[in-house]
Amino acid sequence: MQPAITVNQIARAPNGPAMLTKGHFVVEMEARCVQVRTTTVKTPLGRSMWLLLCPACHRRCRNLHATEELKLLCAKCAHLRHPDQRTPGSKRGLILRRAQQLRRLSQRLTRSGLGRTVRRRLRRRKRKLLEQLTTALEQRQTRMGAHAQALLASLAVCRPGPTNAPLSASQ
Repeated sequence: MQPAITVNQIARAPNGPAMLTKGHFVVEMEARCVQVRTTTVKTPLGRSMWLLLCPACHRRCRNLHATEELKLLCAKCAHLRHPDQRTPGSKRGLILRRAQQLRRLSQRLTRSGLGRTVRRRLRRRKRKLLEQLTTALEQRQTRMGAHAQALLASLAVCRPGPTNAPLSASQ
């Protein structure tokens, strides 16, 4: 959902700076007037920054969002979330853990001096991790779309060759 009002939009308006300085202004939304309060805060560099106050919780924010009931609310009060935040935490953590494990396994496989059985076991583990990661990303793709598609495409580069290829003498 795009913000209905942002501080930058107000500041760029012809009488925007005057509205911000006054401490409040009125927004007309479909024959309904909503009063929005403003405040300033000092930044770490000593400058002033304008912020809007959420009419519901009085939290300072840069954007206010219009709800279906024609109320202006901050993102928290409007219960808005980024698509990444909609993925359950355990599932998101699983994907990150599998990717890290895959990276470490790939690094171990590039080392010299590993025995034949160790290499075979590591390759099997890498193949299993790739399958788990691909499955998790495909499930996520149905929820997220294009971002997951890009991750799957980058994984295709990591896929191992044929699983029953003979080991060479150098391995």
